[in-house]
Amino acid sequence: MYKSLASHVCESVNDQHMVTPVCNAGVCQFGACEANYGDCNEDMLSEEGDGCETPLNTTSNCGACGKVCGSNRICSDGVCCIGEGIVTDDV
Repeated sequence: MYKSLASHVCESVNDQHMVTPVCNAGVCQFGACEANYGDCNEDMLSEEGDGCETPLNTTSNCGACGKVCGSNRICSDGVCCIGEGIVTDDV
């Protein structure tokens, strides 16, 4: 997934994980999810983990894993809205 390079820099070998690598004591590890992605199946730290696999800009994952927008709502910047960006708390 990640390989360690000189100067304790981690380089992604597989960009499809949508996660920022970090170097911890010379070992590359998963860091934080990239913006608008989440680890909704919570397997990022497992050997077979797929990183931050879920886009968080959909009506079924709006800003957070499992945050579902109600009917006739859209997801805009992680917030459930009615139509053209009118924010509503009614998810």
